[in-house]
Amino acid sequence: MPPVADPSPAPEVGDRRHSERRIALYTDLARERRHGERRHYQAGCRCLPCRAANAQYLAHWRRLRVEGRAPLGRLVPATRVHTWMKVLRLEHFRRADVMRAIGHHPANYAHLRQRAYVTLRTAVRLARVYRTRVLENPDEAVLGVCEGIPE
Repeated sequence: MPPVADPSPAPEVGDRRHSERRIALYTDLARERRHGERRHYQAGCRCLPCRAANAQYLAHWRRLRVEGRAPLGRLVPATRVHTWMKVLRLEHFRRADVMRAIGHHPANYAHLRQRAYVTLRTAVRLARVYRTRVLENPDEAVLGVCEGIPE
């Protein structure tokens, strides 16, 4: 007997069933979150508190852009971060101490070393650790290493 074709193949992008499945996924996520949070809005909820939370986030983001400041959640290249981590290790700082100082779990050290991009928040925190623990007397020339990272 020849194989029978599946009567309901998996929905493809653009197919109506695909969008219905996506909406169902978003509504499941929306049920798990509290109203009035941007994450809830991102999950698909369009109630007034969630829309207000998203509008507040966007207003803050636009204000940062106008002021010429970058949001701390922005991704930046990790090359300088990797250099600082390597120098800290050469200066005999333990991995766990470095990770705790920047607010990460010590088990994430290898993960952070492998990433091509890190958040600006992580870069700023590691720059502070580098400055305070490696550079005893930071001067203008040495701070050039950290340029582009806000105080």
